[in-house]
Amino acid sequence: MDWTIQDFGALGESISAIAVLFTLLYLAVQIKQTKIATEANTRALRGSASWDAEVIFAQRNHEAAFDAVFSDLIERAYDPEGDLTTWNKTDRNKIMLDTLSCFQMVQAQYFLWREGSLPEDIWVYRSTWARRAIMLPVLAAYWQQFRSSDILSEPFMDYIESIEAREHAPFPKGVDQGAV
Repeated sequence: MDWTIQDFGALGESISAIAVLFTLLYLAVQIKQTKIATEANTRALRGSASWDAEVIFAQRNHEAAFDAVFSDLIERAYDPEGDLTTWNKTDRNKIMLDTLSCFQMVQAQYFLWREGSLPEDIWVYRSTWARRAIMLPVLAAYWQQFRSSDILSEPFMDYIESIEAREHAPFPKGVDQGAV
């Protein structure tokens, strides 16, 4: 059999077509593996963000559990009848810094949630906590101070204020509010 240039051309085209098919199959497999890896990475990042979101508040609560002075300040700050005028300057400064710290933690979670890294359910209860907190007299006073001093981001503060206002959940009779 004599091969002509046209025969070689046809053979080359056939080999090229097969190579293109193998390349497309290879790319499809790579895309699928990349998608799987990306989804796994996203789950890991969301899990890490969830963990961090809880641990920072757990650490704060743990500290309060073993610091009677701090625990008392928190109880007074979360009192629905709280009045900052009865506080001394040192205690006002301590609770102001603690309040700022809490809102900065929530703000960090806001940015994680907004970018899709923090699960919705965690953000819902954390933002609801923040909304309820700013309804308490002592924390409301500091919230207004933070708003006027550009300490927290305006989008975060606007978002928290936009959440449906609900009364602070009452504690069952006989439960010490500061211990909850």
